[in-house]
Amino acid sequence: MSLSAIKKISIFLIFLLNLTFTSNAQITDKSHKYVVTGVYLTVADAEKHLSDLKTQDIDGKYLKHNYPDKRTLYYCYTYVSKDLKASLQESENMRTKSGFEETWVFVVVQENAEKSIVASERKEPTNEPESPVIIDTSEIKEEITGIESGADTIPDEEPEIENIDETVESVKYFKIFTNTLDVKNLEPVLSTIKVVDGNKSSLIAILESNQLDSIKERTNGEHKVQIATEAPGYKRIVYDIDLDNPIDEITKNYAQLNEGVIELDLPLQPLKSGDYQILYNIYFYNDASVMKPQSKFELESLFKLLNNKASMKIRIHGHTNGKAFGKIIKLDEEDENWFVLSPNNKRSTGTAAELSKQRSLTIKRYLVSQGISEDRLEIKGWGGKKMIHDEEHPLAHQNVRVEIEVIEE
Repeated sequence: MSLSAIKKISIFLIFLLNLTFTSNAQITDKSHKYVVTGVYLTVADAEKHLSDLKTQDIDGKYLKHNYPDKRTLYYCYTYVSKDLKASLQESENMRTKSGFEETWVFVVVQENAEKSIVASERKEPTNEPESPVIIDTSEIKEEITGIESGADTIPDEEPEIENIDETVESVKYFKIFTNTLDVKNLEPVLSTIKVVDGNKSSLIAILESNQLDSIKERTNGEHKVQIATEAPGYKRIVYDIDLDNPIDEITKNYAQLNEGVIELDLPLQPLKSGDYQILYNIYFYNDASVMKPQSKFELESLFKLLNNKASMKIRIHGHTNGKAFGKIIKLDEEDENWFVLSPNNKRSTGTAAELSKQRSLTIKRYLVSQGISEDRLEIKGWGGKKMIHDEEHPLAHQNVRVEIEVIEE
């Protein structure tokens, strides 16, 4: 499974190069600085990424990094040096290549043989000098490199990820299992589960339904959260729950505690004809109709919805930020490498409406390749005609989105 989120999604604490960490470890000329293009949970996914790099004549390797009492991550990198400046420069060089705009520098600062601190560098729109930042990977379900500004489809009410104090020595976790079901037939539904601090409206975790997962204990002691379900073809529903006391007069209708695991049965209401829904977790590379790997889960959910509801027909709407004429990178008609930018992609120029139409077409082609009948899928490219925000608004990235409209149930 690819890491990302995740906009999709890291937790950053900015620090200066010469500033001592709370653990007294520092970035030094003895630590290795890796230029990272992708981070994964499995060796298989990491090797697939390296294989994709080779198609663009880029050599890469992966670094296995173990986090104490947490998970093991595999960092794919194209360059490594003890010279931070050299690694930052190589990172910037990689960013100029199409598809590698989110390349970053991963620094492992060794304090001793059993403990390490992880740092990274990411370029953000700012007038301040560039500096490395600390990154927390404990709760990230998607690719750590994050989501490009042009591909974030989080709606207006979506909270920002909160900075969390990571100096606490002992970390506890709440075990949680979310079971999302179609309210009409009680069949399981693949869903993305977003956990939000009820008071601060900060994003705590992103989970996947129908599997055992965990949520880290908050350092502020506040565990009253909102559980939001997001599944293609179903209405977004928000449930309130106190992780410390998950069972009360209201939550007993959908929550139970079983051997330390909080189990949530969350029925989902299907969309009806005429309803629209944003596909929150489908992302595209800049100026391209080629999807990012972290789109796979959402696409699988959409496929299963259509596969289970043989009479449903949908229209796929594509939207961009603005109406500018510019570069368009799209898949060849016979190319089914849906999630990889490659030299085989066709490069041309065109309108924003054409780019958004090509993105809708890519999703349609993917679904057809999985067995969904073509006559059940329509597409529409709007370009920037239906933007949520002004083109220069701080939240303008939300204009870039994919929506589905239910034509027939």
